[in-house]
Amino acid sequence: MYYIGFCSSCGEGVLGVRACAQGDIVAMCDECDAVWVSPALVDAPIFPQQPDLPCSYCQQTLLHVPAHWATLDELTQQENEAWFDLLLGEGEPLGGDLGG
Repeated sequence: MYYIGFCSSCGEGVLGVRACAQGDIVAMCDECDAVWVSPALVDAPIFPQQPDLPCSYCQQTLLHVPAHWATLDELTQQENEAWFDLLLGEGEPLGGDLGG
């Protein structure tokens, strides 16, 4: 999982870069599932409804396959370069694999 920071909502999780089932990119806390749709991270997080955590853009799941932690290839695409510029590193998600 590529991460861009730490969750300001729960204070415990890491903000991983997640791709939804349709390929939209968001930041998602690997502990409390808070979601930020903008790489600026200035807005309050969104808390998608359990159990599928629907994406704010397309309403497809952020939790189950084909959703996954974004790959480096996805993050280096032009439309995602704002997310790429924020990368701090790569690590293992705390809250489990989240389906990919």
